[in-house]
Amino acid sequence: MHCRAEHTCDTTPAATSASHASADAGTYCGAAIPSKGSPADNADRRLLGAISTGSRSAVRRLHAEYFSRLVKFFTHLLPSTPEVVDDLIADTLFDVWRTSATFASDSSVHVAIMRLAWAHGSKHLASSEARQATPEPLGCTRDRQTRLAVRTEAEQLTAEAFAALPPMGRVVIHLVYSGHSRQEAADIVNTPCESVDAHLSRWMSARAGVWSQVMRS
Repeated sequence: MHCRAEHTCDTTPAATSASHASADAGTYCGAAIPSKGSPADNADRRLLGAISTGSRSAVRRLHAEYFSRLVKFFTHLLPSTPEVVDDLIADTLFDVWRTSATFASDSSVHVAIMRLAWAHGSKHLASSEARQATPEPLGCTRDRQTRLAVRTEAEQLTAEAFAALPPMGRVVIHLVYSGHSRQEAADIVNTPCESVDAHLSRWMSARAGVWSQVMRS
């Protein structure tokens, strides 16, 4: 069974205010996640071809293109320090470099890189005590280090609800809300589409609960 190829606009779901909690996760937006064979994917493949021949400039370009995406991905997946995130990004892109000549033959380059990121992040979770820690709500991404001193009740409750999700749930929500289709999210985390839909449904219920709680207060 294939997921519907719908995309959402909210790239930081836990920061969404309760006034938007009823927004449907299938809302369309202009997020451009390159599909296999698209111009963007072909450009990535040309970079990989150059990397496989030893081009350092191509390595730098690929790193620049994917660094912020991977920072956000790993920050949503696990509670970590910037050093850990740097290490996971380095491991992910090293694997891309190591297999650049044959990389991403069965999917878009973007999906294949995010699939590698999920594998490294999952391995880190399995080999550390990070699974038992309470994740820092979304605001710890590198490009959002300056945080508001006072958060609204809705924002705080939404962030807490997001942090309470299991790691795969947080990643699925992040992927779909940043413009990936449900099928792409399922491919990245290697789970059935029904599981993606279940994570989305739980998150929408949690957001609705936050809205109800705020309205009653």
